Amino acid sequence: MIAFMGQLFLAGLFLVSSISKCLDMNEFRMSIKEFGVVDDKRLITIGSYFFVFIEIMSAYLLINMFSHVFSLILPVGMMTLFVIVFIKVILEKKKLKCNCFGKSDKGTNNIYAVIRNLVIIGLIVFCWIYQSDDLLSPLDNFLIFTIVLFISFIICFVKDHYFEKRKEIQNA
Repeated sequence: MIAFMGQLFLAGLFLVSSISKCLDMNEFRMSIKEFGVVDDKRLITIGSYFFVFIEIMSAYLLINMFSHVFSLILPVGMMTLFVIVFIKVILEKKKLKCNCFGKSDKGTNNIYAVIRNLVIIGLIVFCWIYQSDDLLSPLDNFLIFTIVLFISFIICFVKDHYFEKRKEIQNA
């Protein structure tokens, strides 16, 4: 049961992240450029949509097909890539805003980002190892995914509204 709750949390986390990126894709593209891995505008655009797609697929797999090895490899691979890129940024002593969860007016603590991503990888592996043998029906999985998706949208809009309100207060 603990592993299943972890799966729901991770699916929600990936959905909030992907929805936040979709709400302000230009900010996310600028973040990709700041990381300095790719400089070509077309590749950055393709990469931004690719990461959003991978996050949505990871959320879907975490709830609906978690017993398959691919559902472990996809999110762990994505998070490992993020860790490698953040380590690169730390070694280059860059200061940037990653906008991993949408708009941000604060710089990213790169060491914290590496630790956060490693914890997420650990949680994914923990959930995969200790997943429940009781598989839910496809309809149950679909309903659970729909609820997690709906809650993720609400979180994104509340976060976005709070961000705008905070900006208004600071500018006043």
